[in-house]
Amino acid sequence: MVQEKAGRRRRVFTEIAEEWRRLLFPETTDDEFVEQFGQTVVFALLLARVEGIAFDGESVHAIATKLGKRHSLMGKALDVLTEESATGDLSTTLDTLLRVVGAVDWSRLDDGSGDSYLLLYEDFLQIYDRELRVRTGSYYTPHGVVEAMVLLTEAILKRSFGIETGFASSEVVVVDPAMGTGTFLLSVLRRAASTITEEEGAGALGPRLRQLVGQRLIGFERQIGPYAVADLRMHALLKDYGSAAPREGLRLLVADTLDNPRAEFNWIPHTYRPLAESRRQANKVKRDERVMVVIGNPPHDAVTRGAGKWIEAGDPNVGEDPPLDAFRLAGNGTYESKLSNLHVFFWRWGTWKVFDAHDDAPFGVVAYITPKAWLKSRAFAGMRRYLRKSADEGWVIDLSPEGQRSAVASRLFPDVAQELCIAVFVRRRDDHREDSALVHHLKVHGHRDDKAQRLLSLTLDDPDWRDCATGDSDPFLPEGDDLWTGAPLLRDLMPWSSRGVTPGRVWVYAPDEATLRKRWRIFLGADASERRKLFGEARDRTIDSRVTPLAGTTGYDGTPLRQERRPQPEPVQVGYRSFDRQLILPDHRLMVVARPDLWRVRGDHQVFTVEQNAHPVVSGPALVFSALIPDMHYFNGRSGCARPLYCDARGESPNVAPALLDVLSRRLATLVTPEDFLAYIAGVVSHPAYTERFRENLEDPGVRVPLTGDVRLWHRAVHLGRRVLWLHTYGDRFADQAEGRTRETLRLPSGRPRCVVEIPDTEEGMPQVLRYEPEEQRLWIGSGCIAPVPPSTREYQVSGMNVLDKWFGYRRKEPAGKRRLELDHVVARSWSPDWTTELLTLLNILGLLVLEEPAQREVLESVCSGPLISIQDLTEEGVLPVPRHALKPVRPAAGGDAMPGL
Repeated sequence: MVQEKAGRRRRVFTEIAEEWRRLLFPETTDDEFVEQFGQTVVFALLLARVEGIAFDGESVHAIATKLGKRHSLMGKALDVLTEESATGDLSTTLDTLLRVVGAVDWSRLDDGSGDSYLLLYEDFLQIYDRELRVRTGSYYTPHGVVEAMVLLTEAILKRSFGIETGFASSEVVVVDPAMGTGTFLLSVLRRAASTITEEEGAGALGPRLRQLVGQRLIGFERQIGPYAVADLRMHALLKDYGSAAPREGLRLLVADTLDNPRAEFNWIPHTYRPLAESRRQANKVKRDERVMVVIGNPPHDAVTRGAGKWIEAGDPNVGEDPPLDAFRLAGNGTYESKLSNLHVFFWRWGTWKVFDAHDDAPFGVVAYITPKAWLKSRAFAGMRRYLRKSADEGWVIDLSPEGQRSAVASRLFPDVAQELCIAVFVRRRDDHREDSALVHHLKVHGHRDDKAQRLLSLTLDDPDWRDCATGDSDPFLPEGDDLWTGAPLLRDLMPWSSRGVTPGRVWVYAPDEATLRKRWRIFLGADASERRKLFGEARDRTIDSRVTPLAGTTGYDGTPLRQERRPQPEPVQVGYRSFDRQLILPDHRLMVVARPDLWRVRGDHQVFTVEQNAHPVVSGPALVFSALIPDMHYFNGRSGCARPLYCDARGESPNVAPALLDVLSRRLATLVTPEDFLAYIAGVVSHPAYTERFRENLEDPGVRVPLTGDVRLWHRAVHLGRRVLWLHTYGDRFADQAEGRTRETLRLPSGRPRCVVEIPDTEEGMPQVLRYEPEEQRLWIGSGCIAPVPPSTREYQVSGMNVLDKWFGYRRKEPAGKRRLELDHVVARSWSPDWTTELLTLLNILGLLVLEEPAQREVLESVCSGPLISIQDLTEEGVLPVPRHALKPVRPAAGGDAMPGL
């Protein structure tokens, strides 16, 4: 009987959740419903206490009924969600809430500012669910920022539309599509009240404010908690002005802005009508109502496909394309995955509503505070193009010129590390032209208090505004103003690049020679049909393929693999992954794409600069270097490209933009050699501080190199870079005894890692797991141990790839990698003592690189704040654009520059 009753309650509770989803938020998950349930009950009860409703002896139903007389939605939500048949199991919790909240004396908490409600919600989220706060973007927008945005928007209304009374005008309809606790709408209300009092007198205030909040001030909010706070604050502010709320109620609506505005309901039960009516009214606003101003602080979070709902999907039922398509640009392809962010969806909703939704009123203002990556990132080129075409003028305020993860004191939102901006765009009523909108840019610096004061003093005629570039999809930045966009791309400085070696077969590589020899013996011992399976034939290669030999290799005479009987060619060491050197069978017949040009330019002076040019760089050095030919996935296991320092094996033809070395030598008044040039790049770019500083920029692949115009900084960077290159190449390049760069010094000066517990070299003792004890700084390789290994060494990454984990992964008992062929599974069965030596060398190298990082950070900061040689400078000198011939490898004459045979 008890179980049957509990089952009925669960069913009723499930039915309530389904109705909640159907009438308000169709995509709400069970977990999200539980969050909504908890916030609704708590804040409805608090709202009842603020309204002076006593709880003594009252049921939740009675409290909800009284609350509904002034706050119909909250009253009905409380009544529906706490239906006794569904919440019997929660009766103890509800009774506790009634006792605790019922004891609240709001008059003792309210300081008269109206912020008490807000601070209560902020503290509630801090305690209730900090992750929910981050995930939903529930951050209170500081008064200074809100007031500044409202003042700026009102100034635009006056200048662009001649609406002298600003927000007090009866033609100005305002929507905050993510109103949160109502801060923007309250600020608009205060501005309007001030204007009404000044223009018409205090006696006009009550009726005019009721008209404003009942007709022209609209807010959408998806979460019940902040909605309740916004409702409280609006009523409190009206009361302060001596005005009651309008009889028809406020236009604060519980709704999802991104939902389809054409969604309608069939028959709705009377008990749910106030809830459904909120969504219906919101859809009517979205669909039918002309809006002049959209303003707010929308949530900003990367989301999965589909989270943009109607904005992202459109309405196939009526043949309507996704509104988000207006932000797309032909040819931008996969970069536009970055459009899947909530603030982008809200930007599109705001611009759609104001500029596109109503042919008879395609004008107005959109003003948001959001992350600023869209100002210059390639992913948002289409968004910038749309704004330039659809708007007439724009104003962009950089709130975070200090960069990514700046000091907390400089952040207007202390808990938000992202770089932020305010952007306001206007389309005028009568004289819109579809050419490039004039966009202005301004930065605010310093402590958050200084920034707030600067924002409040800002006017449309401020002398610090600078005009932005005017190309259709150019960044919303003044030309030459941005350090990143003004710095040349590495691909322009070192024009010729190639993908790394792409064998397409795992068994061609191995970390030890014995494994390669064993695989080759198995291959030679197989007949033709078995060889075909072992080889892994595909359209690119078969056992009958005839190919040219690779430069610098010997032993291949054109015999196809089907007929091969000779011993394997001598293995060649290559760069497999960053800081991981392995062996390869240098046989062109075995490789899908061997990159013959890279084999041709191998030499004693060659250094390959490896760039991740296909995916974002998120951590560690932005470039890595190898004296050995790199694999295609060398950088971090995810593609990339190699840029040789020289276009030949002898080191006589540098892969540097024509005339660049001469221009640098002249400007710096010092001889710049190819080796110096590469060392400068390594010193400035190849360390985590560079990636940290430019992380948002690096979301669009392509490293840029800030080139100093200060010869002293140049020499400092070159000195550091030579050491970095020496370490990246395991001492094979840039060795210099006078500078202490020798094989003997390729180790830490103190605290050197040593093998303190033997790593077994038996099959039974073959390690499978790498384990680390940070307190003791001990790195366990199976049952063996190396110490000390500092956390900075253990955690060393190249764009999310942990170097030690990756290195060990290919040498453990069950090696990493996609092993689909039989020969792929022929691996070492015991740990090689040589690997212990290699691991110790690797640990020393990583530790030494960590020691260089503070000096590299300091040089980078000095370079960025000092005189720079920009793209414009190099263009004026004739270095850029790079001539097409420099993008291709130099073809040698017969018998030319190939490395001598092995």
